[in-house]
Amino acid sequence: MYTHALFILGLLTACGPDARERDALAYIEKMQPLLGDNVTLSREFLDVAAKLKRDEISHAELGERLGERIVPRAMALKEAVKAVTPETQALSDVHKGLVRAWSNRADAFGRMHTAWDGGDLKVFNAAAGDHTTVQKAEQRYFVAIETVLEPYHLTLDPYP
Repeated sequence: MYTHALFILGLLTACGPDARERDALAYIEKMQPLLGDNVTLSREFLDVAAKLKRDEISHAELGERLGERIVPRAMALKEAVKAVTPETQALSDVHKGLVRAWSNRADAFGRMHTAWDGGDLKVFNAAAGDHTTVQKAEQRYFVAIETVLEPYHLTLDPYP
């Protein structure tokens, strides 16, 4: 009887997710809220960019939104994504690309804010260009992470 119970317990344990799948599930659980925050940050930045392009935002208001909303959110996301540490090599390798991208974006937004406040349009535009590069890195991340998660029939929603 005891041996039979151990056999069934062994079968049940063997049928559960392996370590890689558990890591993938944990990764999704940690990343999905961050991706929601990323959407909020992106919308905020796009709103500011559109208003700047249409000349609907004052110099002071743009500096304020960069300094009080965009840069702090980008810095918070940078730190939050750094705190996610996948255990499996494949997830870790792909995740490093997003950490690098979000770190670069936080840096670009910080430089944009400093340049705007200092009236240095050349540096502002260069930092804005760096932000465009970050968007491309994010897209590469989403393709790569889906490849890693696909064997487990798991996905991340990039726009929750």
